[in-house]
Amino acid sequence: THNVRDAPNKEIVYWGRLIVMKLDAALIHAFTRARLPAGYTLTIIGDGPQEESLLRAAEEAHLQGRVQFLPGMSKAEVLDRVKNARAFVLPSWTDISPAQVYEALAMKLPVLVTKENYLPIHDQLPHMIDPCSVDDIAEKLRMLSDDTRYTAFASACNAIRFDHDWDAVVSEHLALFEASKLWKVRPSNAVEPFPSKKSLEGQTFQHGEIRSPQNQKDGVRVLQIGADRSKRGILYPDSPAVKRQKA
Repeated sequence: THNVRDAPNKEIVYWGRLIVMKLDAALIHAFTRARLPAGYTLTIIGDGPQEESLLRAAEEAHLQGRVQFLPGMSKAEVLDRVKNARAFVLPSWTDISPAQVYEALAMKLPVLVTKENYLPIHDQLPHMIDPCSVDDIAEKLRMLSDDTRYTAFASACNAIRFDHDWDAVVSEHLALFEASKLWKVRPSNAVEPFPSKKSLEGQTFQHGEIRSPQNQKDGVRVLQIGADRSKRGILYPDSPAVKRQKA
């Protein structure tokens, strides 16, 4: 196929949006602290508001020649670019089933991802990153440079199995909405059935927003996913990322 993987090289890669939720200077600091053998490099592919601070962190750590920054690419281009990398690293504060993990695994590229990933395959991942610990990230990077440990890690990643089509995704979402009863949640009220597609015809909603008059009257908070997701991300209310923001 187009993305046939050959023998892995010594390049550790990240690709995606350069936003603080997904990638901050902790990865640069961890790469410095790991003191990997000669030849190991870190490549960051993407665009975003964190680019300047990441460049500055790499310069201050004197990592010129070992850390490379590349602009955003199309999916086909980036997958072809990283197919022989050592591993894909995603040290997000928090993430919601990141698609890059599946894209990497599909071409047998090992993944080292944040432990707060909400992936259905979470329990199958052989190693995960503590995004709050530079030491933990550094130790996981050292693991990638140890051939014996890396071979076991790569084999475990290749053994991950995930069979989940769009019919299953839709069914799970409908079941979730039914269970949550977003339209009537107070015990004192009779629970109305989940609205049908026909009952919603003609109604106007803001982008990604679920709202009803009953929700507003009872003061029920409803998850809203706005168009500015790339700027602020989506955080679960009990996640460490939210706690850090409130601190």
